[in-house]
Amino acid sequence: MVRILIVDDHPKMLRTVRQLLQEEQGWEICGEARNGEESVSKAIELKPDIIIMDLSTPKLTGVQAARIISEKEPSARMILFTVRDVDQQLVGEAQSAGIRAVINKSAHNLLVCAVRVLLQGEMGTFFALT
Repeated sequence: MVRILIVDDHPKMLRTVRQLLQEEQGWEICGEARNGEESVSKAIELKPDIIIMDLSTPKLTGVQAARIISEKEPSARMILFTVRDVDQQLVGEAQSAGIRAVINKSAHNLLVCAVRVLLQGEMGTFFALT
């Protein structure tokens, strides 16, 4: 069973992501967090296989939270999910924080594919989808 933690402060986006991922057999949503601090504590507690992290979360940004999670749970596979344009600066920040993929929310239909790639990929795999 693949365990997934979803982090987003917008209830509608949480529902959308949950619906997309729940359709996949063998995947379960093990938790949800609405801010960066909560994402850190849930990642440590739940030890998910995949974390889908919104960039703009309260208390800690997705990148700040990812940095902490990477230190405490180095095997965490994180996807940064954002409405912001995916540029070189964001990609660099994401990679340095231990994030393995960046996806623009307008491409949310590619989220399932991104999770599959991370589940099958090498630890060094990184990609951006816009």
